[in-house]
Amino acid sequence: MKFDRKAVFGSLLLTWAASLQVHMMWLQRQPSFKEKFGKQDGNKEHPHMDEKLKDVSSDGFDISGTFTGDQVRAD
Repeated sequence: MKFDRKAVFGSLLLTWAASLQVHMMWLQRQPSFKEKFGKQDGNKEHPHMDEKLKDVSSDGFDISGTFTGDQVRAD
């Protein structure tokens, strides 16, 4: 039986990526993870930044590729 190496590698890569995603979702539900990293509900000190971060990348371009002139710092 002959296997296509690219197809086998692609299948293994997809399986690994899916299992990593499931593992991270499982980790985030664990109490120890919540104690260490806290609740991830957004930026409580500057709630207006949540909207800005959704639309503007760190280089100052919005999702359509237009330069906004805003430089967002990721502290």
